[in-house]
Amino acid sequence: MSEHDLEHQTELLPKIVGSAIREARVAKKWGVRELARRIGVSPGAIPVWERGQRTPSPLVVALIFGKLGVADDEQERILNLALVYRLRKILSTYPICTCGTCHNDPAV
Repeated sequence: MSEHDLEHQTELLPKIVGSAIREARVAKKWGVRELARRIGVSPGAIPVWERGQRTPSPLVVALIFGKLGVADDEQERILNLALVYRLRKILSTYPICTCGTCHNDPAV
């Protein structure tokens, strides 16, 4: 997989996670305010997550699915995507290189 493919996949993860949150919320017949109240966040956060503009932490994703009663393979898949997204963001902020020639190597 090329670096471009990896970046493209990472860009899609917030939309996939957000779409899954919205689908679960709608299936439960809860409005945005109801979900926000039950997980203790501002109602404005929910649509931002659902549109993929931001991604809640994996812990919040687990809380959302727990409150919505989603406890199947789909929950595990979406939680894993949220974890992958968070890890990729961390790694892009703190790149690790072991090539021995670049500036990221502490020995250089």
